[in-house]
Amino acid sequence: MPPLIIIATVLLIGFHTSLAATSCSRGQANCNGLCYDPHRQICGSHTVCDKTQSVCNGLCYDPHRQICGSNTICDKTQSVCNGLCYDPIQQICESNTICNRGQRACDGQCYDPTWEACAKK
Repeated sequence: MPPLIIIATVLLIGFHTSLAATSCSRGQANCNGLCYDPHRQICGSHTVCDKTQSVCNGLCYDPHRQICGSNTICDKTQSVCNGLCYDPIQQICESNTICNRGQRACDGQCYDPTWEACAKK
């Protein structure tokens, strides 16, 4: 097979593949190349989720049980600190550092202020 025909065949196959990725069946919608049922699903951040869900940083989550903060999914009982989940009943977030209650943060480390002091470098 001459090289020109091979190149043309590859281009046609690639063109067909890209059309197939964005052509959706009747009743479906396109979500950045993904087909979905808009009656049962939502499109957000290039992600398809069930209508009962929400999108956080490209991931589906249950807003009845979870929260999204700083693009992080945590349980509803938790809070977000610098992209990490923590228990606000037992911990605090201070200067983007998670410490146990009663402690303080100093240069990314936790210390007990009742017997330690913060000496910043």
